[in-house]
Amino acid sequence: MTVYYPRQIKNTFVLQEHHKRICKAILQGVNVDKVIVDEMVAVKPSLVIKAVAGIIQQESKGICKPGSGTLLRKKNLDDFLSFSWEALNKELSVTCPNLINIMSSVVSDVPLQMDNKSLHHMLVSIAVGLHARNQEMSVVQYIIGFILTHGGCTLRV
Repeated sequence: MTVYYPRQIKNTFVLQEHHKRICKAILQGVNVDKVIVDEMVAVKPSLVIKAVAGIIQQESKGICKPGSGTLLRKKNLDDFLSFSWEALNKELSVTCPNLINIMSSVVSDVPLQMDNKSLHHMLVSIAVGLHARNQEMSVVQYIIGFILTHGGCTLRV
């Protein structure tokens, strides 16, 4: 393989098969990004997982930081009464699209619909996870507690 730089030319032999496939994709210019990712997933999946975890971490930091104004941080009575799973799903889809993608792949193999119980499980799981990152991300926990308390749940249960 030869690479031309402005001041020099570099030559090297590509020995590993997965690197050859990546170089071939670059030369052909077809689906280069997909080939690179597919090769990385096949050869070094742990590197891909670490990279994805970093992306999810950045999204989670963004939604959890003070002043983010997320639905999960709102704790007024009006916020409780106006809370909806649709609004939470819409907000998370905008602010944390990769987190939604990962979590939806955990709970279902098919795309989730708003009336699907799996979607609610996913949203509760995300709310619980974000609550672990920031204790003020707790509107879902307050609502669940409210429902349990006023639904007849006691400390013995």
